[in-house]
Amino acid sequence: MRLKRWLLSAIVIFIFSVTSISVIREIRKIVLFNERASLLKQKIAEIEAENEVLREKIRLAKSGFLLEKILREEFKMSRPGEVVIYFKEGGKENGTEVREKKR
Repeated sequence: MRLKRWLLSAIVIFIFSVTSISVIREIRKIVLFNERASLLKQKIAEIEAENEVLREKIRLAKSGFLLEKILREEFKMSRPGEVVIYFKEGGKENGTEVREKKR
């Protein structure tokens, strides 16, 4: 009788141990998947923010504002009738400019 109880107890303990190990592994997988999901959500947020910046650049490019800005700043162009005045300090241009319309 004692042998049967001992054997039954050993089987129950073995089944409990195997089940516990399986549950712990599954919990670990769930935690890892949640961490991965969190990283992916952060990446998605970063990409969406970058997309918004690109959409704004496209909108500005379509409006012609960006082209005008580039022409004014990089190529020092102005509209007809405007006078562009550049201020220099110590022989170097500091990038400050004044645009004035002629009448």
